[in-house]
Amino acid sequence: MPTEETRIGVFVCKCGTNIAKVVDVPAVADYAKNLPNVVYSGWQLFTCSEEGQTIIKEHIKKHKLNRVIVASCSPKLHEPTFRRTVMEAGINPFYFEMANIREQVSWAHMKQKDEYAEATQKAKDLVRAAVFRASQLESIGSTTQTVPPVCMIIGAGIAGITASTLLADNGYEVHLVERSPALGGKAAQLGFVFMTDTCGVCVPPKHGEMARKCLSKRVLLNDPKIHVYTQTEVKQFSGYIGNFQAKLQTQPRGVNINTCTLCGKCIESCPVEVPHELDLGLGTRKAIYLPFPQAVPRAPVIDFESCTKCGKCAEVCPVNAIELNEPPKNTDITVGTVIVASGFDVFKPDGLYLYGEAPNVLLQLALARMMDPLGPTNGKLQRVSDKQIPKHVGMIQCVGSRDPNYYSHCSRVCCQVAMKHAVYIKEHWPETEVTIFYKDIRLQGKEYERYYLNAKKLGVNFHRADITNVEETTNNGLKLAVAHHNGSKEIVDVDMLVLSAAMIPAEGAKELAHTLNMEVDLQGFFREYHLKLAPVDTATNGIYLAGACSSPRDIAEASFMAAAAASHAAIPMSKGEVEVDLAKSVVDETLCIGCANCYGVCPYSAIQMEGGVAKVIEVACKGCGICVVECPAEAIQLRHYRDKQIYSQIEGLLANVGVAKK
Repeated sequence: MPTEETRIGVFVCKCGTNIAKVVDVPAVADYAKNLPNVVYSGWQLFTCSEEGQTIIKEHIKKHKLNRVIVASCSPKLHEPTFRRTVMEAGINPFYFEMANIREQVSWAHMKQKDEYAEATQKAKDLVRAAVFRASQLESIGSTTQTVPPVCMIIGAGIAGITASTLLADNGYEVHLVERSPALGGKAAQLGFVFMTDTCGVCVPPKHGEMARKCLSKRVLLNDPKIHVYTQTEVKQFSGYIGNFQAKLQTQPRGVNINTCTLCGKCIESCPVEVPHELDLGLGTRKAIYLPFPQAVPRAPVIDFESCTKCGKCAEVCPVNAIELNEPPKNTDITVGTVIVASGFDVFKPDGLYLYGEAPNVLLQLALARMMDPLGPTNGKLQRVSDKQIPKHVGMIQCVGSRDPNYYSHCSRVCCQVAMKHAVYIKEHWPETEVTIFYKDIRLQGKEYERYYLNAKKLGVNFHRADITNVEETTNNGLKLAVAHHNGSKEIVDVDMLVLSAAMIPAEGAKELAHTLNMEVDLQGFFREYHLKLAPVDTATNGIYLAGACSSPRDIAEASFMAAAAASHAAIPMSKGEVEVDLAKSVVDETLCIGCANCYGVCPYSAIQMEGGVAKVIEVACKGCGICVVECPAEAIQLRHYRDKQIYSQIEGLLANVGVAKK
């Protein structure tokens, strides 16, 4: 059968001024016309636009192209877009190649105006390398993997609950895994939340319902599609989309939730009292306790680290629900998709502004507990030291956030939280003065500006300043050394100091990421596949992100993201299968020596040893190529990046070396 003639089309993108400001785009397009096997070359203003894609399809048909090169931005941004374009025109998507002349040329040389001519030459070199490589590309097919309608959701805060109910309402089976004794996450600590000033544990309505419901009223435990695991962690995890296998370990609760009637006798009889972590030290609890009033499951839990196993709770329980010797439980599950909704924690600024040293220095989260009518002070604002209503409350913003010494990111919600609490104080205790010390006021979202205007109207003081020192006075008051951004300095006395601390990754997030074989960013948040184009996807097919596990978010945004993650997870589950391209590693079994080096280095567990020979699990393989480099027998090749393709690209890149510049 005769070999098909290679017919290459080159499309150079101006990308507005992103590329054209530095690179002579028409010159690059004209240069490409004379390269081997190029039958068409031209430029467009925005190649990724609908119009630009239409132009590509028209020229494919007109010039009978069977290879397409787009010289524009990073392949990570728009390679899927152009692959889809050429596929719609009848060309195998792997006959498409990108030359990155934006990030690697234009942006790299944007501040070197005297080198614009060299930047244009560099763009020509990259296009030439792409042309040489395109001649060696091969048609690559795809395979399918069955995806059962079962999803594991890790984390049962607002995001995890939202995703669970959405999937369950649409007929999918859900395994909801939560490491704490109750569902609800951080929302259970907030009391009331902006913008609606409603209860923090309100959850979105089901399809067809008109009103939100309290978490305790939406009985997730009775939903036949949702399997709830509290006090549970994912200890082992393996597999790939459609065949994820997880080993869950559940710690003993000590109370049978199926027989407990929540009479409270066990709690009353317990002689052990410890600080309540929910109240951040403002209140206490027993060794057997109900995590919070709206807790689901509606049953106490035993803190076995504090419990003395005196047996008094078992003696008074009328239904024999106490199980002091309950062992841990292991559960193996197989799921088709996974949603990570592990939430966030609040930075503990020990040593900053006397936090942890002075009793009247606390976090905004502790203030939220204090203002909750069901909280440790029954909603009353009071100093920790003497239970008196403070005359002056100071708030310091950006504690631990926007700070290179701790966390460089902005936590996004701190300004709203501070204003919510400041407004609440002024509305209920108008004689109390409130002063907010800030770096910048950052308000995002619909009507959030209302909080700022309302706070100013009520008399809240705003000072753009840094607090350089905090000292405790004899009556447990606090003296703040204030350095205003206009250069002036003063000393301000307050009775209570509230710190707006950074939202940081949840405790154990890195360990969970390691277990799931996922990436985290420099701050420790889970890394999304693409910040703009794929914010709920990850590098692992079938694993999605929801809520604040990937970035600080408020409740509304966490709910929206949970809905998006549920939608993404539902797509392969509804189809029953997923199509995966075969641009993966392939083993030449005649050359494989069975050393298992590839098996040991594969970050995606996509290689297994069978009969002394390496086998690639194509659905799990991400095409990273690490196994190719590691193989001492050169028995592994990576489709779409075979040796001959890389060598031809290098040949094209160096073809102009030694040629005199014109």
